[in-house]
Amino acid sequence: MNKKYELLQSDKTDYRGRPLFQIKALKDFSDVKVGDLGGYVLNPFNLSQEGNCWIYDNAYASDNCWIYENAKLKNNAQVVDGVRVAGKVAVFDNAVVYGITRVKGDAKIYQNAVVCDSPLILGAAEIFGNARILRNAIIQGNAKIYDDAHVGNTALVDGNAKVYDTAHVYGSAKIYDNVEIFGDCHVFGVTRIQGNTKIYDNARIYDNANISGSVEIFGSAQVFNTGTVLESAKVYGDAMIFNNAYVYGNAQIYDNAEVSGISEVFGNAKVYEKAYITDHCRVYDNAQIFGNSILEDDIRVGDQVKISGDTKLTGRQTINEDMA
Repeated sequence: MNKKYELLQSDKTDYRGRPLFQIKALKDFSDVKVGDLGGYVLNPFNLSQEGNCWIYDNAYASDNCWIYENAKLKNNAQVVDGVRVAGKVAVFDNAVVYGITRVKGDAKIYQNAVVCDSPLILGAAEIFGNARILRNAIIQGNAKIYDDAHVGNTALVDGNAKVYDTAHVYGSAKIYDNVEIFGDCHVFGVTRIQGNTKIYDNARIYDNANISGSVEIFGSAQVFNTGTVLESAKVYGDAMIFNNAYVYGNAQIYDNAEVSGISEVFGNAKVYEKAYITDHCRVYDNAQIFGNSILEDDIRVGDQVKISGDTKLTGRQTINEDMA
């Protein structure tokens, strides 16, 4: 094999204080010219002699990591442990990658991002800012994780999804399409979120929640325990959707309202203040349920009916007039 670089003694050490070798190009390839001095490696295994892969500037590779194919390390980037970096990946600025991470495709990891443990970074994904990718997370497609966001456990972020600000995605959550998760919200459990959904502020989405469409969930709202929110629905304030409840259409659930127990709220319906809906109820059309109202056990409310005050309705019936 015709080698593309040689190793030179240097004064630089890695994070454990071990001496590193500087690389020197022996031939022209990519944007590297013969005689160019590159970054640093602990041993010849760290950088392949094949392809256009290269380490630039003050960047280094150490331990048993392997940089190969056309991957690039630049600036002050560090890649250590058993990491594999391949494809056209670029790791630069002050980014650190360690553990047994795999980075492939056209992915970019930069600024002060840290990727560690055993994640997969694939496709054209970008990790930057002060973002942290941990454990067995998978970031792929055109996904972007940035600012102070954290993605961990076995979470998946795919498509054009974005996770940013101080948002956390973990557990086995799956995020797809054009979803945006930001603010200080937490998404975890085996949640599935897709479409053009936006989750933000201090919202919490967990357990087996299913969110899809152009949904917005914000404030301190919670969706959990197989709660489902679809289409253009909004859930905000301190509202809670749980226990197999469905909210869809243009429905809005807000304030301290709760919808649970396989109930459905859809159309242009609104449930707010301290209203509570449970046990197979259906609220639809332009109906409004508010105040301290309680609907349980198969109540139907549609049209433009308003239920308010301390009204409590139970038993199978359809409500056709306002009640307070």
